[in-house]
Amino acid sequence: MKLVSGSLLVLLLMGCASERALPPAKKININKPTYVRDVIREAQGWRLVGKGAVLIDVRDPEEYRAGHLKHAINIPLSEIVSARKNFKLDKKQLMVVYGSKAQLAGVTRAILIRYGYANAHDAGSYEGMLATRALNYK
Repeated sequence: MKLVSGSLLVLLLMGCASERALPPAKKININKPTYVRDVIREAQGWRLVGKGAVLIDVRDPEEYRAGHLKHAINIPLSEIVSARKNFKLDKKQLMVVYGSKAQLAGVTRAILIRYGYANAHDAGSYEGMLATRALNYK
């Protein structure tokens, strides 16, 4: 019995060792948890940008001026809420939204969907987007 269970353990370990390794998604800070859903939404954001999505930065103008992603349009969340009738983007346009925190992008996406912009994607935080930018997503 011990021989059989020992053999199964060896086979199981050999099977695990033969799996191919995945490339690192982003630097992980051991003091702060990194959730898989965050990496996936940021990677999906970059994939959509590669397909021609409009990149929208919903941070404050000061934060935007301090640094932003290339080709990003700065439309703060307060402007989206107050000027929704003057929002100049096509409702069918593919959009990728990011903010100072991932929650801000999620709230913005929910508001855009409520306003009829069904193709809005929550790409998380600015820092998260920077961290995943180095990966070659297509």
